[in-house]
Amino acid sequence: QIIIVQQNYLHKFNVDLIQSLSLMGHVLINLQNFEQALNFILQSTKLFPYLYPNNWPLVGLEFYTCGKLLNYFEQFKKGLKYLYRARNILAITHGYEHKIFNDLIQLINQCEYDLKEKK
Repeated sequence: QIIIVQQNYLHKFNVDLIQSLSLMGHVLINLQNFEQALNFILQSTKLFPYLYPNNWPLVGLEFYTCGKLLNYFEQFKKGLKYLYRARNILAITHGYEHKIFNDLIQLINQCEYDLKEKK
């Protein structure tokens, strides 16, 4: 309910609101409520680029989370768009040898394979 109050009273680019959306999404992931989590993460990924620079690590990680959730719901094409954006950012911020980056590449490969199999 606090998110609804914030959305009613704060500007959509308010730092606290954007961070609350992201935090709520991650809390819901931890509670394994993936459908509602996706809703909050989608909202935050639309707003994060207005809050942070293009190659900010947090933006890349948020795109990664969004792509991973979309992949979970078998929305491969949409998920790949977020995963590609995450790859572009995390390659710069984390580097090609980082575990997160390597996990992301594996997820992209799996998502591309699943998309081909779905057709």
